[in-house]
Amino acid sequence: MPVTLSFKLEQTTAHEQAELSSVFERFGCESLDTTTFRYPALATGNEPSTPEDWFNHVVPALMLFRSYVLAQRLIVKTFTLDAHSSTGYRCGAEIGSPPLRAENIRLRAAPTGKQSPDRTDAAEEEQRWSALEDWLDASDFPLSHIN
Repeated sequence: MPVTLSFKLEQTTAHEQAELSSVFERFGCESLDTTTFRYPALATGNEPSTPEDWFNHVVPALMLFRSYVLAQRLIVKTFTLDAHSSTGYRCGAEIGSPPLRAENIRLRAAPTGKQSPDRTDAAEEEQRWSALEDWLDASDFPLSHIN
């Protein structure tokens, strides 16, 4: 079953909205409007339906949303995450996926919305999104000194 995320931010720019849309789409969410996303995206005739992967798609998208809001000093007016879902990982049964390194996570090739009017170079766009993979791999447990 799908997960639906919606939010309202106070006084955001079109650029900030486009940034957030691109992030959610990159993690496999379908944009229902500028502030509502569905995971997984509905399968089209061209793309088969894939199992939900919370470890490698939903959780990182939510982490990045939170990080972005804090970094940009945005004010969240409302936030809703509706999940009528069951997902998991079972190693022995080959069900689901464990937490993976970024190189092993299937991110969408490109978000459907244009990031910004001045970003048209494909190589520049790919370099920009490779930073997303770097971020995924750099996320570290902050209390690593605890045994």
